[in-house]
Amino acid sequence: MKILLIDPSQRNFAMVTAEYANGKINPISWEIVDTGKKSLLESGQEIYKALKRNVRGCAFVVSELPQGSLSSAAAGALALCIGILACIDKPLYTYSPKQVKSVVTPGASKAAMVQWASKRWPSFSWHYSPRGTITVARNEHLADALAAGEYHVRN
Repeated sequence: MKILLIDPSQRNFAMVTAEYANGKINPISWEIVDTGKKSLLESGQEIYKALKRNVRGCAFVVSELPQGSLSSAAAGALALCIGILACIDKPLYTYSPKQVKSVVTPGASKAAMVQWASKRWPSFSWHYSPRGTITVARNEHLADALAAGEYHVRN
């Protein structure tokens, strides 16, 4: 069955479409909505359009659920992400960042998450640098989305 894995963020909202069968995830494609410096409203509109497109035909959705904020801007981004997740009209399973990172190791770094995911799914269409290496900056969101899915499968 087709599923959608999400790492929500106002600036880099990551979605991985995957096949789920026999307790295993096979990632198929990905989209990162990079909203740049757009306002909360413009970001939300762009992310929601992409989400509607990606969730079509999926049986369920798994997402990391962002938590906490240290500024009013971060609080707005958090509210935006939660609001967008709340609009999903499929079964939605959410996990804390701590739970998601525990798939690799408690408190895993961004680099560790990307290294784990790229080894777990080496044939996935990762974003590569011009030098041919898998970049942490562009793949960390995909790795977190995949780790959320893996956490769901294991638990």
